[in-house]
Amino acid sequence: MQDKKYNLFWNFIFVLIIVSICFGVYYASKRVDYIWRWERLWQYFVYEDVTNIRTPVAGNVEITDNKIKVIPMQSGEPYIVKKFETKKVSDGDLVFEGDILASNSRTRAGPLLTGLYMTIKISIVAIFFAIIIGVLTGIARISSNPAIKKLAVTYIELIRGTPLLVQIFIFYFFIGTVLQLNRFTAGTAG
Repeated sequence: MQDKKYNLFWNFIFVLIIVSICFGVYYASKRVDYIWRWERLWQYFVYEDVTNIRTPVAGNVEITDNKIKVIPMQSGEPYIVKKFETKKVSDGDLVFEGDILASNSRTRAGPLLTGLYMTIKISIVAIFFAIIIGVLTGIARISSNPAIKKLAVTYIELIRGTPLLVQIFIFYFFIGTVLQLNRFTAGTAG
């Protein structure tokens, strides 16, 4: 019976500490004069990529059959836009070189989803090679050949003795640059 009361008391203390921490964080965040703009968060996951179509010539705009045609002021071939989603000009408008005629938009993955995809891709490839290297090193470690055994021990001590972040930097920035590896290969090797 004593153990139950003892555990109940310390569980109550634990809950009290957690509630106090939550209240403290809430109170501190209320005291900070900051406006959280949560609506901006989603653009880092998915965003709408808008591509503007600009005219390379100055001239008058003709819109016919879902086509935008710019007839140049001076002699030359008319510039025709066939694929677009949104018109930015009207029939008869005068446009100059570099003006926006229309735009296309498409949904794209934001930087966080792109980074997540690349991290998973690099991890899968790196795990595959790590298993192969680990098995071969383990077999070499129990080998009866002293040279192979000592090479395995040296490799293990070198890898375990170096911080992981240092290994990644060495492989990505130094070895990847010297051997002219592409970014994915250098990241996987690291």
